[in-house]
Amino acid sequence: MASIKNGNNSLFGYYTLLSKNLTRLVRGSAQPFISYDLLNNVDIFLPDINSQGKIASILSAYDDLIENNEKRIKALEEMAQLLYTEWFVKFKFPGHEKVKMVDSKTEYGLIPEGWAIGKLGNIAKIISGYAFKSSDFQKTGILVIKIKNIEFVDQLFESLVALAKDLNEEERRAVKESLSEDELAIFDLLVKENLNPNEVAQIKGAAHELLLNLKPLLVSHWRDFETNRAGVKVTIFDLLLDKLPEPTYTEQDCKLKGVEVYNFVYEHYWDAQSLACA
Repeated sequence: MASIKNGNNSLFGYYTLLSKNLTRLVRGSAQPFISYDLLNNVDIFLPDINSQGKIASILSAYDDLIENNEKRIKALEEMAQLLYTEWFVKFKFPGHEKVKMVDSKTEYGLIPEGWAIGKLGNIAKIISGYAFKSSDFQKTGILVIKIKNIEFVDQLFESLVALAKDLNEEERRAVKESLSEDELAIFDLLVKENLNPNEVAQIKGAAHELLLNLKPLLVSHWRDFETNRAGVKVTIFDLLLDKLPEPTYTEQDCKLKGVEVYNFVYEHYWDAQSLACA
């Protein structure tokens, strides 16, 4: 341990030691160490105390920036993974609400119409053990996938990261919560503080089911007719009473939440076309 003497900036001393290749001074294998004499004789650049403070401040700011960027990169990578799951596992890709889902008759269940479940061997012949030369390749003949072509997966991931950067805050939240933007809006109206994970999952399910049930009721100009408005209100209140977790949500809570949800639906969804749920 090196203790910085009074009259010197300790943070500057820290960065100075980091800049030195001290590993070359390490001795011992079982217990690596640097001897006092070797460490004590390391040459360093030592400006005045004010300059030390300025240098340390700049380097510290860069360190903070690097740390923040690493956190952002990690968050974007997680967002890309979530996007991949949403699009290619849950099939909630853009425009999915207009795509017919059909039974794949496999463990994967429903898949978009026109898609199929198969194995690589069904569409390609796997041949290994042959080292192709550049002169072997032509513009016609059998298509060959080389190892470097598999970089496409990395490119896809990078594209998803770029897409994640372009999402606004609400879109990022929707992906993170595995909800559509409409479901997220309803979820935000229903959610309370201090809910456990099971209760959060129930509320997400309630938001999804509520929008599914409302969709056939939101006929053109539904807001202009009392019977249509009443049907929407009853659907909202009945579903919340049935789906919101008890005893966390009392009957009175459900009624109050129902009013909030109805007002939101009335203001935002003039017909089913404006509702982008599955």
